[in-house]
Amino acid sequence: MKRKVTELEQQLIQNGWYLTNKRYVGKHSEKILCYEYHKTSDLRNDNKTYDLFIQLDQKRSQIVKYGVANLFVERMGSDELMVIRFLFLELRHFVERLTKAREPRPINPILNEPTSVDWAETNELVAEKSKPLPLTPEQLDELCQEKEQGGE
Repeated sequence: MKRKVTELEQQLIQNGWYLTNKRYVGKHSEKILCYEYHKTSDLRNDNKTYDLFIQLDQKRSQIVKYGVANLFVERMGSDELMVIRFLFLELRHFVERLTKAREPRPINPILNEPTSVDWAETNELVAEKSKPLPLTPEQLDELCQEKEQGGE
């Protein structure tokens, strides 16, 4: 019996990832712990290639873990670290794009359709606008004079 491919798996396969192994748990290894997908990175450094991995949960609906797989370097200098850091950041950006596209967007109650506004960004902007701006000494003097006149 062939198992169904989830939407997340389909997106990974379309982007060049392939299923390498399943990890099992249990006394007799009867339960699947996670599914692991691998991809060789497009970036190479001195003819070295790097394998990237993404682990999915038992239902293959969420990304559990991701990173650089075969990291064996005898001596690692700053250049090597920069390349690996760049690879990891690129992978994190890819995972965020995948997971963000899968999140349901809020429904606009008036139009009855998904909104294009990111509510987290909107809340940050509102909070930022509500913060008092720093006053110049002249503005502070004017404010003090207004309060003194209003108090009498």
